[in-house]
Amino acid sequence: MQVSSLLRCAAVAALLAALSAAFQVAHAATYEILHHFGGPCMTLEECARRPRDGRNPYDTPVIDASGAIYGTTRTGGAHDRGTLWKWQSNVYTVLHDFTGSANDGDRPIGALVADTHGNLYGTTENGGRGFGVVYKWDTEHGLSLLHRFSGTDGAFPHDGVVRDALGNLYGTTIQGGPAYVLRPEARPCSVHGCGTIFRIDASGAFTMLHAFTPADGGYAPRRLARRGNVLYGGTANGSPLFKFALDPTMPGGGTFSIVHRSLTDGRDGYVFAGGMARGSSGSLYGVNAFGVRSYGGIYRIKPSDDYEPLHGFRNTDGAQPEGVVVVDETSNKVYGTTVGRPRAESDLGNMRFGSIWEFDLGTHRLNTLHVLGDINRNGIADDNCTGDPHPDECNEGMNPYTGLTRDAAGNLYGVALSGGKYGYGVLFRVRP
Repeated sequence: MQVSSLLRCAAVAALLAALSAAFQVAHAATYEILHHFGGPCMTLEECARRPRDGRNPYDTPVIDASGAIYGTTRTGGAHDRGTLWKWQSNVYTVLHDFTGSANDGDRPIGALVADTHGNLYGTTENGGRGFGVVYKWDTEHGLSLLHRFSGTDGAFPHDGVVRDALGNLYGTTIQGGPAYVLRPEARPCSVHGCGTIFRIDASGAFTMLHAFTPADGGYAPRRLARRGNVLYGGTANGSPLFKFALDPTMPGGGTFSIVHRSLTDGRDGYVFAGGMARGSSGSLYGVNAFGVRSYGGIYRIKPSDDYEPLHGFRNTDGAQPEGVVVVDETSNKVYGTTVGRPRAESDLGNMRFGSIWEFDLGTHRLNTLHVLGDINRNGIADDNCTGDPHPDECNEGMNPYTGLTRDAAGNLYGVALSGGKYGYGVLFRVRP
């Protein structure tokens, strides 16, 4: 009897220790706010020192070789058309104020990409001819336009560009293409067509590689991923995942095909609103905002192009993942964000704040590293972020739409679109 009791006690103690260890792993991350966007200037001296700040960051930050972090904001700045900013060693600097003019951008959106010389490349949703631009920024000349969209060659680029070793830039637009001028009474995706895939080569020459149709999707809102000479992306219209095999000998520069089309009941996820990240094995990882269990999921595209759902969010572990994930196949980890924080499965209220998560590719277990707004670590946050000053839980930021990036030390960085001390978003760092 005594032996049996001792064994039972030992088993219970071991279980409690395991649960405690699991809890500590899930909550060991440190969340830090590096910058509160939209800070007001209260005195003439402060206004002279920081006359403008961006508001509402809506892109994944990029980190250069020196550790400097770059990004953009959708609004704010000297003309309230958005900004290009830099953060390094606790110093935040606005590098460019967008003007919205024909020779500048308006409403920057999408992750930046940096080359080995420190030049930055990005997109704005508007500006130029009114349909958005692709731009370059460098320390010597500032901002210059590489292309102004006209509608027939694409309209409203939505998530930056990717760059290859030859200096070619590739991207998508969410609308536009030949359907913009052909049969305007029958534009099926939107009033401006179904969108395009484009290339800008190192000499600056622009080529429209593909114009989407209702049959192959359209409204491709997130950044392309590249695996060798093949571009991969997702769409929100019809929810197919696609690839474009680059081939200069082919008319149009390559071949377009569908990799995966979501099931009609959404069991395998739909609305591929986040860009994909490539692992060391060649597999591509991404998220879908909805489907699986109705709250979105994580998926993988294997080197064979087979589609594999990895995890379905249950609301209790977050909801509506968006943006680009960080992949480390060496440690079997995928990191990302959700727009909705973990809550009771039956709680269908307003999704705000969001969370940062870690997914184990070996165990298929998801750990919540941090819940935005959960400053007391009690699992409760107030949805009411109005008033001045904001409630403390709002200061951590809300709506981390754009995913994460990682530095050489393994720290994760991201932005929240809103919330923060001034209500216009934050730049944050997570140490897993």
